[in-house]
Amino acid sequence: MTAPAPKVLLVDDDETNLLTFGMLLEERGYAVTSARTLAEARGRSSRERFQVAILDVHVGHERSPTLVPSLVSDSPGIRVVFLSGSLSHEELLPGADLVLAKADDPEKLLAAIDRLAGRGP
Repeated sequence: MTAPAPKVLLVDDDETNLLTFGMLLEERGYAVTSARTLAEARGRSSRERFQVAILDVHVGHERSPTLVPSLVSDSPGIRVVFLSGSLSHEELLPGADLVLAKADDPEKLLAAIDRLAGRGP
């Protein structure tokens, strides 16, 4: 029997990023749930357990680190990846397992998600 696909919550207010990253993750075998706002992400998190959350640092006028406590409460053990246009924010991102630049090679993001989800070295 095949193990269920790890569930990823992808949060970004940019539709292109959601579609691109979502497609790459699904092709890699992940079950992806997308949200364009932090409120939408909170709602999805309250109804579903996720193994990994990929969060744009700035979603609209909000900062996604404020979402981390509810994600951890709803999905104990969740791994959190922040995507940032500038890595200078790294020290200001409590709860982050990993911070990556949006400009990084998508393969780097996928390899990191594989490691965090327990699917890679």
